[in-house]
Amino acid sequence: MGGTFDMTEDTAVRFAELIASKSDTKFDKQQFLENFRKGAASTAEDIPEVSGVLADKIARFRKTETRRYYPMSLFVSEDVKFFEFKDWKVPTQEHHDIGKKAVIAAKKLEQTSGNYVLVGRAGTGKTALSVAMLNELMKVKSGLFVNLVNLRSLMLMSINDERAKQDYNMIIRGMKEVDVLVMDDFGKESGSGGATDKMTEILYGIVNARIGKTTIITTNDNLTELNAKYDESLTSRLIPKDKDKIIIFQGIDDYREA
Repeated sequence: MGGTFDMTEDTAVRFAELIASKSDTKFDKQQFLENFRKGAASTAEDIPEVSGVLADKIARFRKTETRRYYPMSLFVSEDVKFFEFKDWKVPTQEHHDIGKKAVIAAKKLEQTSGNYVLVGRAGTGKTALSVAMLNELMKVKSGLFVNLVNLRSLMLMSINDERAKQDYNMIIRGMKEVDVLVMDDFGKESGSGGATDKMTEILYGIVNARIGKTTIITTNDNLTELNAKYDESLTSRLIPKDKDKIIIFQGIDDYREA
């Protein structure tokens, strides 16, 4: 059979009602819709048969739904948008080791979720490798790239610009919903005086919504510097305690000159 299957809420309800009627199972429409909207219809206790019939279609629907956010990505430069692991130059052992760590991290994240941090001085290739990780993971998951400096600029524009407001709200929603989010230049958007209450509130809401998902952070700051800019309750949720999930860009002066 050709064509695509658009799993709207109405379609999902009709399928579930049909399954329930044929299996003499009680159908709770409200509960089903709540689970469907959370992407958890396959675990709805009231309709155990749903897992075998709708799970795959719902998963594909959710994947298509969240993939629509990627075009809203905020890159500092379009040049880096299509960067892949094969593009990573390895003129030194340090470049090789850092690239290998990123590849291993991406492989693990194909099957799991969690936060990773790429930390080092400006120009060492953190953004490029984070994009390579994202592009690799987007073969199996939905993703979004957001440079936080650009996000802050868009937030300020949205105050008086309705189109910017719509774009901003869409990006924030995407940052909460996608499987894999890259937050680029974490700490840089705060400036030297620390993050504003508004920016901290926004990031806190995003981080809380992303529990159980994957967030990849690039930053020029170490943990002490980040804690000086943000409330520790935010950084503790973002920065993993597992040192294997922190990729430190040492021994690279400027990747752009490599």
